[in-house]
Amino acid sequence: MGRNLLVTKAFIGRAKLALLNTHLESTKEHGAQREAQLKICFEIMKNFSPEYNVIFGGDLNLRDKEVKKF
Repeated sequence: MGRNLLVTKAFIGRAKLALLNTHLESTKEHGAQREAQLKICFEIMKNFSPEYNVIFGGDLNLRDKEVKKF
């Protein structure tokens, strides 16, 4: 459905921030796609330099059973 992940780098004084926002697939029947999208988001977050404070959020549409897999 053309979902994406918006990434913005920002600074507060010397603090480096990486702000990530997304809207994952909706509805129960798209659970597998939503999990794949979340996995990509996690990989991108893990690849930031340790000097960045990463904040991730958005409309994740996650079900409890999907979150438990991570």
